[in-house]
Amino acid sequence: MLWPDLIMFRRTVLPPLERNERRLFGRDIMFSKPLQTRCFAGVVQDADSDNVRKQLLDIDTVFPVNTATMKYHETSERRAYECGSYALRPDGFLGE
Repeated sequence: MLWPDLIMFRRTVLPPLERNERRLFGRDIMFSKPLQTRCFAGVVQDADSDNVRKQLLDIDTVFPVNTATMKYHETSERRAYECGSYALRPDGFLGE
């Protein structure tokens, strides 16, 4: 694979950075933000997220988007953070 999938790193590192970004950096850097209506979010019922990621990465035209802001959905108990951010790029890694 040309580009590594860093979702576990992002899920571990970005939420604490976001909680402390004003103290650490003096401004809002947007490490994470609420899921927007223009974003596509999908849930695969009764599926293991590792298996879904593997299946996505097995597709030659799907690439992880490690530079994307970590999206979350606010629930009554907590923030539910995304399990991955991927792009379908039919023209390859550098395509749109």
